[in-house]
Amino acid sequence: MVKIFIAEGDQLTRELFWDFFDGNSDYQISLFTSGAAVLDACPGKNPPCDLVITCIAMFPVNGLELIEKLKERFPRLPIILISGSIEKPEHHADLYLEEPINIEELPGVIQKLLKQKAATQAA
Repeated sequence: MVKIFIAEGDQLTRELFWDFFDGNSDYQISLFTSGAAVLDACPGKNPPCDLVITCIAMFPVNGLELIEKLKERFPRLPIILISGSIEKPEHHADLYLEEPINIEELPGVIQKLLKQKAATQAA
């Protein structure tokens, strides 16, 4: 089972993620309304999840700040940044997805990223 932390400032988008992943035994998701909440859920030396999906627009810790802080603590933690920004933001995420995303394709994207990270770590 893949443990995913999803940080999303928009309630409707959080509900979309929940509705999509709810009942799928391959994934265990935890939803967060801010980057600060994700950081609070990561107190130890090891990441408590296998993957983070984040947007940018959150307060008080936005998605870009969240990525920076997570990568400092957990450099190998895969992170997907989703944004509807007109310009692609400068970031340190492992994958950037432009909104609107096709949520039906997300499991394949997640599996591909996890396989790539595992192969990189094994090398």
